Amino acid sequence: LHKIGITDNLKCECGEKEDIVHLLFTYPNRLQSSTTLYFNLSKNLSNPLSIENILTNPTAHTSRLIYYYLLEHNLKI
Repeated sequence: LHKIGITDNLKCECGEKEDIVHLLFTYPNRLQSSTTLYFNLSKNLSNPLSIENILTNPTAHTSRLIYYYLLEHNLKI
């Protein structure tokens, strides 16, 4: 998020490096919904599931899953 100018800090409030993988999948306070998001995305994308696969092969369904995840957690990117 720092790289695209959304934040001035490279670190998340939890102390980890804040990047898109952390935002969607590894932030400790969202692990349950992150696991659900990962499971739902993995049903629709080829394995191994990676952020590169998600971003380079977007579908309406995967975009919608990520959109609602961001809304649920009041995340703005």
